[in-house]
Amino acid sequence: MFQAVNMFLRSGSAVDTDFLNPKQPIRIELGFADISATDLQRLEESHRARIEPVITDGRLTLARTYNGVGKGAMLVVRNVPSDRRFRKNALDEVIRPRISAEEVEANVRQTYPEIFAKLSGKISRAAVKRGVGRTRCRPG
Repeated sequence: MFQAVNMFLRSGSAVDTDFLNPKQPIRIELGFADISATDLQRLEESHRARIEPVITDGRLTLARTYNGVGKGAMLVVRNVPSDRRFRKNALDEVIRPRISAEEVEANVRQTYPEIFAKLSGKISRAAVKRGVGRTRCRPG
């Protein structure tokens, strides 16, 4: 386990001896919990601006993958909505640019009736995004 944490943190390249089976990639995930606003304030503004949007309920999970010898890739492990209506491409279509406010409202009423019922007044794209973001997700 300590070797995996070291490999994750050192962000160097993988070498032949890192692989137990060279045909299988290496994936190392680290999860962080109880991340508070105080923790985020300790970061430089540029780092905080990149990290803050991917923290959900005080949690952040990062993965580093190595498909072979060489440099690995770092990615954020996110929740994937179980209902396809709540996936990014579906949301982007519902609130796509260059459609009228009336069309956005009609799209939201049809696609997200549970969110539409909670909105009042003029429906903004930002309000719809917030509503979608609050929906229940399953790990994916």
